[in-house]
Amino acid sequence: MTALRSFVFALLLMPFLSVMGQAQQAPLRPLFDALRMSEMIAVMREEGLAHGMTLGAEMLPSDSSSEWRALLERLYDPTRMAAVVEAEFDQSFGSTDGAPLLAFFASDLGQLILGLELNARRAFLTDGAEEAARAHYRQEELAALTEANAKFEAISAYVRANDLVEMNVSGGLTASLRFYQGLAEGGALTMTEAEMVQDVWAGEEETRSDTKEWVHAFLGLAYRDLTTEEVAQYTALSETKAGKALNAALFAGFDQMYGEHSYSLGLALANKMRGETL
Repeated sequence: MTALRSFVFALLLMPFLSVMGQAQQAPLRPLFDALRMSEMIAVMREEGLAHGMTLGAEMLPSDSSSEWRALLERLYDPTRMAAVVEAEFDQSFGSTDGAPLLAFFASDLGQLILGLELNARRAFLTDGAEEAARAHYRQEELAALTEANAKFEAISAYVRANDLVEMNVSGGLTASLRFYQGLAEGGALTMTEAEMVQDVWAGEEETRSDTKEWVHAFLGLAYRDLTTEEVAQYTALSETKAGKALNAALFAGFDQMYGEHSYSLGLALANKMRGETL
């Protein structure tokens, strides 16, 4: 199951991080609009479609690609994706005052950050971009051992403040388990629940290492045009009560969405592998 697990982690890792930007304070819609959520969901949909096609190429006959693509188009429905995220976000954020967040993300700096994050996510969909960003991070990480790099440290502080590595690892492992459960429900996987959990957790350290590199590579690309002070300002916001509630609510929303997608994707693959109509 090692190869399959690596594909699941690749599918689930990317969409769980970055945009520190959704908050619940009535009315919710103006904040979602300020955060350009329709654009973010559109990019996340493309990420899901791309990785779903990769899984299909690995696990399904080559003559099934068009039918599989059509199913993925239905699975990654942007309206449904947004609804799931918003519902879970709302419940998690609760009564926290979101006014400071709306003020920040409506500002020039807030909109700049959101735009940079969107651009970086789009870039990672192109061939070679992610690999180049990862290589750049490895070089910077090595150089930071002997020479101070204020920008590198500022981004690292942002990652720590939002607990991005561990939150992504937790979400990815959970979603990976949901994928296995979908495969099992569809009859393509003969493992007990305990065996699935064991197999998923066997990849924890590998996932943590890969997640750390991906997070830093992505943010290094996204924030390369920000100043050290601007990154620090963003980090300071994330350390406020509203910022912490925001981060928790974001992960609640996206974890739920990708958990549902992962189960449905596993079930659909199983049905297709068994020759059933999708």
